[in-house]
Amino acid sequence: MSLFLCRNVAKSVKNVLHRSPLSATSNTNGHSLPSRFRNGLESLVISRSIGWYMCSFSQDSALHCASKGRSAPVKTVKLSKTCAWNTCCSVHTENDRSLLAFLEENIKKEKDNSLPVNSSIKDFTVQTNGSEVKLIKHIEDEMVTVTFNVNHTVDNDMAAEFGEAKDDDDTPMVSMPSFVVDVKKDDRVLSICCSFTQDYPEDPSKEVQYADMMTIDEVGVHHGDWKEEIYSVSTMDDELYDKFLLMLEDRGIDEQFVEQYVNFSTSYEHKRYIGFLENLKEFVRN
Repeated sequence: MSLFLCRNVAKSVKNVLHRSPLSATSNTNGHSLPSRFRNGLESLVISRSIGWYMCSFSQDSALHCASKGRSAPVKTVKLSKTCAWNTCCSVHTENDRSLLAFLEENIKKEKDNSLPVNSSIKDFTVQTNGSEVKLIKHIEDEMVTVTFNVNHTVDNDMAAEFGEAKDDDDTPMVSMPSFVVDVKKDDRVLSICCSFTQDYPEDPSKEVQYADMMTIDEVGVHHGDWKEEIYSVSTMDDELYDKFLLMLEDRGIDEQFVEQYVNFSTSYEHKRYIGFLENLKEFVRN
């Protein structure tokens, strides 16, 4: 048996009939086509409202028979709009099926281990756009904005150093992204770029000080949006560095903020990861 999609077959038969004197239900001599041949052509008709059909031809194909003015036994079988995966048909390999099973299992596991995402951090309001997050608060004539991105921020080694129990692959993945604090007055902005340090005490029972948990990497003053040509300072004396830390604390970037920030980033990154797995599952499935 040779299998053809009916759209291609119907088009080919149409072309054959167009070139053949048998272009309608009767030929140029006024003789009607054999009923067997007419019935064979009727079986090639496709209704868009029904969907795709598959035509099974005998060894003498319908095209060959049509060119000879003869009919051939044609069997039409309606294809389901869904394949064995209950989705629209596409190219599915054994590896695709294996990946789909893996994704379904892991999505369930990740959802079971997921934590709720808080709608605020201290007195900052939260705005999210995909992987980017903004925390915003107003203090008198200032607007303080903390901006960060959760992409590429999980680290289970960091989790162990942060005091979480390490148990092989069950170690929780903690998201600790770098962030930028923008303190805006009118159109003037003070930008302080911060990141987390891995210099945590080896003893988990020892209290971790706020100043040891994060570091100031870069500071710049500018108008409007940040641009690469803006001069910034990354090396400063200890006294100036401490002044910037105190300035951040006055605006709510303190030890409590850092703790809530890490918890929020970890749960939000995990939520985005689950969304990625679900999008990947739908891509593989369809």
